[in-house]
Amino acid sequence: MRIYLIRHGEVENPKHILYGRLPGFHLSKQGKIEIQQTVMKLKSSKAKILKIYTSPLERAVETAEIIAKAFNISPSNIIKEDRIIEVNTGKWEGCPLEKFHENYNQIRQEKALGDPTDTGSKVLSLINKAAKDDNDCAIISHWDPIMAAAALIKNDWNFFQTGYIKTGDYFVLNNESGNWKVEDENLFNSSRANHR
Repeated sequence: MRIYLIRHGEVENPKHILYGRLPGFHLSKQGKIEIQQTVMKLKSSKAKILKIYTSPLERAVETAEIIAKAFNISPSNIIKEDRIIEVNTGKWEGCPLEKFHENYNQIRQEKALGDPTDTGSKVLSLINKAAKDDNDCAIISHWDPIMAAAALIKNDWNFFQTGYIKTGDYFVLNNESGNWKVEDENLFNSSRANHR
């Protein structure tokens, strides 16, 4: 079995703010195109996704719905899951992205975005739960939870700082002898602060 850890598509954000967990942020037109392209990549790789776990935020749910339609997955097999929600950005939520990026190192030092080990562990607990079904599934989440889980699986926290997964892209997880491996890394090296 494989688990596809997918980042939601690009978000409509005309005011360029850090939206975090704020409601009302939906996929942009480009975000919908990205997910259609992801569907084509998944189908060409012979993915057989039967269930989707999604963050409850709109952009993730919309991503899940596009993928579900393409794979004929019934709504009862789309499960909203709080363990993979975007990290809590606290007082920074709603601030201009430029201000967030300028203060990113301070924000991370203050642990204002939470502990990435804890974030990754929550995602990994869902991955292990999903694996019990023994069927391919997709997990739709956000940058921080995805990268924290990948870093935890790889046992490489530098990966959390330097790796990058763009909107609409994914990692493929494969379980080898009881251990998860990141099989396919659709990533780019980029500044951690520029991911949002």
